[in-house]
Amino acid sequence: MYRGEDGRTYAINAYCSHRGADLSLGTCSGNQVMCPYHGWQFEGNGRCARQTMKLEAFSTM
Repeated sequence: MYRGEDGRTYAINAYCSHRGADLSLGTCSGNQVMCPYHGWQFEGNGRCARQTMKLEAFSTM
């Protein structure tokens, strides 16, 4: 569960559908939650709104 910028509470799956990362470790942006692993963004209905890749994950390579 998370609260969006609109003040509403959203309940979605706790794990990213891409790699199973724990979304509770992610960040909220607007009314979406961002996966901490690759940065995919999910809407309040659980639908993936954006598939991005966080470049910081590869900064140690």
